[in-house]
Amino acid sequence: MLLSLSLLAVGAIPDRAGVSCYMTLQPLDSLQKAIDIAPPGTTICLQPGIYTPGDIRVDNGWLTLRGAGTGKTLIVGSFSVSWSGERQLRGRPEPSTREVRLQDLTVLPPIGTGVAMSTTYLRSLGYKPGRIIIEGVELLGNLQPLPRCVGSGVVLEKDMELEVRNSAFYGFETAIEAYGDSNSPFKVRVLNSAFFRNCRAILAAGGSLELMGSRVEHNDTGIIISALPGSTQALIRKTIISEQGGWGIVVNSGYSHVRIEDSQIVSNGMDMLAIPVYRVDQPLNPFDVLRSSGIVIYGKSPDSGERPKIVLSIRGGMIQENVGWGIGAALAKCGNFGGEDEEFEVQVTLEGVEISNNNRNWLMEGDICLP
Repeated sequence: MLLSLSLLAVGAIPDRAGVSCYMTLQPLDSLQKAIDIAPPGTTICLQPGIYTPGDIRVDNGWLTLRGAGTGKTLIVGSFSVSWSGERQLRGRPEPSTREVRLQDLTVLPPIGTGVAMSTTYLRSLGYKPGRIIIEGVELLGNLQPLPRCVGSGVVLEKDMELEVRNSAFYGFETAIEAYGDSNSPFKVRVLNSAFFRNCRAILAAGGSLELMGSRVEHNDTGIIISALPGSTQALIRKTIISEQGGWGIVVNSGYSHVRIEDSQIVSNGMDMLAIPVYRVDQPLNPFDVLRSSGIVIYGKSPDSGERPKIVLSIRGGMIQENVGWGIGAALAKCGNFGGEDEEFEVQVTLEGVEISNNNRNWLMEGDICLP
C-alpha cells in the first residue's frame, strides 16, 4: 500500500496544542512508511477508522501519532520503540529528550502478540534512552471472558521514561511493567488513568513510580513494587485501589520507599469471599488471609545477602473493608505461607489515615499486622 496524497498535506489539521499535522493518514495508508519518513518533531494524524499495521517499529523517532479519539481511531498492532543512534535532523535542532507520543486513539494488539508497546535499550550497541508519552489512549488486551488476561500493555526497560495521562488499560497480564537497576533506573508517571480487569495493574522494579489521580479496580492484583535489582521509590497520591481479587499493593525485597497520600485502598481480596465456608476437616490456608490484604509487605532476602529495608509512609485517605489485613507483613502471626517470619527491616509511618473494618474473613482480628 502506498501513502495517499493526504500525507503531503502539511499544516492541514492543528492538534490540541496548535501544532499542525505533518501527515494525515486514512485507514488504508501505510503507518509504518509514514513513521519511517516523518521528520523529527512532527505529528502524524490518523483519521477515524481501523488501521491494521501489525508490528510497528519506531526507531530514532521524535514524533507524535494522534488519532481522532478513543473508539474512533483503532490501531490493531503492537509498537516496538527504540533509539539506536543518530538520525539526520534535516536542519532541525535535536530535542533534549527523544520522545514518542501516542494521543487520542485505541490500541488493540493482534492475537498472539506478547506486548502492546515495548522498548529496546541496549547501551552496549549504542542505543539511547528516551521518553514515551501516552495521552488519551485506550489499550485493550483480551476482550473475551476467557482467558482473562493476555500479554502485557507497556514494557519499559532501564533509563527509559514513561508518562501516561488520561488513559485506560484493560485485559492484560500486566498493564505496565517497568524494570531497571541502580545504574539505569526507569521513571514511570501515571496521571488520571484507569486499570481495569488486568491480571496485574503495575509492576515496578528498580526505578521510580508516580501514580496520581487514578483508579486501579477489579484486577487480580493491584500494584507490585519490587526492589530487585536496585531500589524502588513510589508515590501514590489521590488514587483509588479497590476490589482486586487479591491484594491491593505488594511491596517486597531489597530497598523500597513507598509514600501513599490521600488514597483509598478498599475492598481488596474479593476472591477470598468466593471460597466456600471452611469445615473443620478443610482448614483455611493461612496464605489466603495475607494475600487478600490491602497492603502486603514481603522481605525475601536478595541475592546480595543484604537485609531488605522497606519504608512505608501513609498520610490521609483510608484503608477499609479489605478481606485480609489493612496492612499485613510476611510474618507467621499475619498468615505468612509456611508459617515463618521473613527477615526484613520495615518502617511504617501513619498520619491521619483511617484504617478500619478490615480482615473480613472472620478468622483473624485486627486491621494492621506488622513486626
